[in-house]
Amino acid sequence: MNKTYMIRALLITVTLAMMVTVFLFSAQVGNDSASSSSAVVSVIRGIFVPDFDSLTAAEQETVNYNLTVIVRKGAHMTEYALLAVLALFNCVAWDFPKRYAPKLAVAFSFAVLYAVTDELHQRFVPGRAGLFTDVLIDSAGAIIGLAVATGVIFLIRRKKKE
Repeated sequence: MNKTYMIRALLITVTLAMMVTVFLFSAQVGNDSASSSSAVVSVIRGIFVPDFDSLTAAEQETVNYNLTVIVRKGAHMTEYALLAVLALFNCVAWDFPKRYAPKLAVAFSFAVLYAVTDELHQRFVPGRAGLFTDVLIDSAGAIIGLAVATGVIFLIRRKKKE
């Protein structure tokens, strides 16, 4: 098998693995999802709010709430940034479409469509809710991921020309 087909196969495999990962996170019931987030929040709180135990109960609740929102929405953005970049790499590897801008459009559309199906899936999971705002957050993550990937590609191509 030649190198091009190996790269294509690897990209498809990694993209499918990312899609399965997103699906499995979305399939967690509300309590399990909250527990996962709480564990991450606890670590972050220990780093950024070392005096947490000296705060009032109301202040602690506010800190926990704010950090939970940041962690959960940050996870959404990160998942979809990675998914969009993987979709872009697949478009590049398969040279479809031919020009770069349409490749970006295909990668972005792929990530957004998967975000929509992911939120629909969550509507059927106990303790979870499919939210349009999460689709918007996922879409923002996809845009950020594609912007970073495009910047890196630009810098690499520029460096090769020097």
